[in-house]
Amino acid sequence: MTPVAEDSAEELAQSQRIESSQLPAVLAARYPGEVRLVDLVHPVDDDSAILILASDRGYDLLAINGDPRPLLQNRWPSVQPVAAQSSAHLPGEPTRFDDLPGFLSLGDGGTTTRRRLQLAVVVDGDRIVDIATRAGLLTCGLAQLARHHTYLQLPVLAEGLNEQSPNTCALATVLGIEALAQIDPPEAIQHARVFMAELERVQAHCGWLVLQASACADEALVNEARHARERLAQLFVDVCGRRRPTGIHLPGRILIDRDPAESALTEVTNHLTCLIRTARQSLAGRGGWRRRLTGVGVVGAEEVVERMLSGPMARASGVAIDVRRHTPYLTYNQLDFDLAVRTGGDVVDRCEVRLDEMAQSLLLAQRALASSQGPLQIDDLRIAPPESPASTAQMIHHFEMWMEGHGLQPKPGAEAFVAVEAPEGEFGILLQSDGSSKPSIVHWRSPSHYHYQLLPRLLMGQYLDDAFDLLASVNLNAAEMDQ
Repeated sequence: MTPVAEDSAEELAQSQRIESSQLPAVLAARYPGEVRLVDLVHPVDDDSAILILASDRGYDLLAINGDPRPLLQNRWPSVQPVAAQSSAHLPGEPTRFDDLPGFLSLGDGGTTTRRRLQLAVVVDGDRIVDIATRAGLLTCGLAQLARHHTYLQLPVLAEGLNEQSPNTCALATVLGIEALAQIDPPEAIQHARVFMAELERVQAHCGWLVLQASACADEALVNEARHARERLAQLFVDVCGRRRPTGIHLPGRILIDRDPAESALTEVTNHLTCLIRTARQSLAGRGGWRRRLTGVGVVGAEEVVERMLSGPMARASGVAIDVRRHTPYLTYNQLDFDLAVRTGGDVVDRCEVRLDEMAQSLLLAQRALASSQGPLQIDDLRIAPPESPASTAQMIHHFEMWMEGHGLQPKPGAEAFVAVEAPEGEFGILLQSDGSSKPSIVHWRSPSHYHYQLLPRLLMGQYLDDAFDLLASVNLNAAEMDQ
C-alpha cells in the first residue's frame, strides 16, 4: 500500500494543487527522470482535475485547477477530450446500434456474460474497413453511486466492476480504505490476500483461455479450460464457502478458512499444470495458428507508455510494467517470482505471456499460503469486531460500525491512491475523505478502459477471421468502463 497524502486538507492544497499553466514546469521540476501517467480524473462538481502519476518512488497525485489535457497532449498523446477518443464510424452514423446500415455485429463473447461489448464492423471482402464500438453494458455509474455508500460497503460495490475478478476489485478497494484510514494489517492477512488474488488471476486467465480457444475453434481446449475454472471454483467453495470469492475482503481482515486450502491447492495445481502444457501445444505450439497470427494486432512499446497500457498488453510489447514488482503491495516484495515478458506485442506474445503468468501465479499462491501463519483479523475492536461479542459494549460497537454516521471515518482531507496488478493490468482506486463515514471522491482506474481505445486501430484492415483471435487476446471487460 502506498498512501499518497496524510496531511490536512489545507497542507494538501498548498503542496499538491497547482494552476494548469504551471503544469509543464512542475512536471519537469518534480520528475526529472521517467514518470508515467496512470490516470486523469475529473471529480464531480469540481472544475479541477487530478493527475495520477507513477515514478520511481511510487504513486503521486497532482491536483490542477482547470483542464490540463491540452498541456498534456504533447507528453502523453492519449490524453485528449472524450469526443476524440470515440471509435471510428461512418459519417452520419445513427444513434441506435441496431440501425447501423452495413455493419456486422461482432461483439465479444464473455465467458459468463455474452456480448458485454457492443462492437460492429463493416467488411469489404474479407477485411474490416470500418468499426463502431460502445462500452459498458453491465454496470452504470458505480463511481457516483459509491459516494453514497459507507467505506465498509465499497468493497462489495466494487465487485460488480468485473465478472472475472471481483475479488481483485474488492482487494484494491480495501487496500485504498486501509491506506486512507492508516490501517496496517499483520502479515498473515496480507499473505492470505496474495493467496486469493493469485488464484483468482489463474481463474481469470482460464476464462480468457476459453475465449481464445473458442476463437480458433479448439473445442477440446475450451472444455479443458472450463473444467479448470470449475476446479478452482470448488477450491473457493472449500476456502471461503462460495464459488466466487466475493465478500471476503474487509478492512483489517479476510474471511477465509486456511485448513482445507493446502490439499485442495495441490490437487488444483497438478490439473492446471497439465492445462498450461496443453494450451501451449494447442496454441503457440501449433504452426498454423502461430503463422496466421504472428504480427497481427501489434502494439509497440512507445504506444504502451503513451496510451497508459498495462498488464499482459504491456509486457507482451517488451515493457515490464507490473505493480507487484515496481510498487509492491501486500507481501509481494517477500515473494520471488518472474515477470513474463515478450517483445513482439502481437496476439501470439499476449497469449504466451498469460500462460507464463498462470504458472507463476500458482507458485506465488503456494508460497503465500505457506507463509500465512497467524490470525486473519486485526486486533483492534475499532476496525474489526470480535467473532462473537462478549459484552454489551462490544455488541453496540459492532452495530455502530455499520451504521450511517459511525464506523470508519478517516480524517478530513486524507487522500490515497492504491493500485494492484489485476489479471488484465493496473487496477487502482482513488479515495478522498471529508471526515464522514462516506468518501467524498471515489474513482476506479480500469485497465480495460485504456485497452478499449486500441480497438479501432488494431481491428482496422484486419481479416475478419483474425478479428476474433485479436479481440480474445486483448480480453476487455466492458463492465469496468461504464462508471
